Amino acid sequence: MGLHIAGELDRRELGYLHLCEPDWVGGPELDDDFRIKLREAFDGVIIAAGNYTPDKSARVLRAGWADAIAFGRLFIANPDLPRRLADGSPLNELRLEVISGGDATGYTDYPSLTG
Repeated sequence: MGLHIAGELDRRELGYLHLCEPDWVGGPELDDDFRIKLREAFDGVIIAAGNYTPDKSARVLRAGWADAIAFGRLFIANPDLPRRLADGSPLNELRLEVISGGDATGYTDYPSLTG
């Protein structure tokens, strides 16, 4: 998204901006310079999504470049993701080969933490 557009959306007091970064589909990772400029252009809530890891999300949130991180694939593989992130527990690896396979395999069969 162009920074000009972000500024125009900010002028119109948009409720939030959901930024889907291209690296989740093999595109380039956005650099921090873009994130800084986006925050300068848009004062409202920014929800970032993409190929976020716990470390990357913590860094982006700490810097104030986003207000929230949306997890998709990581949540599919870890149905108890909030608990895992809070505890620092290991994450299940996503099995890309079964995504969109036509049944529940790969969506509902990942293990949760016990206890």
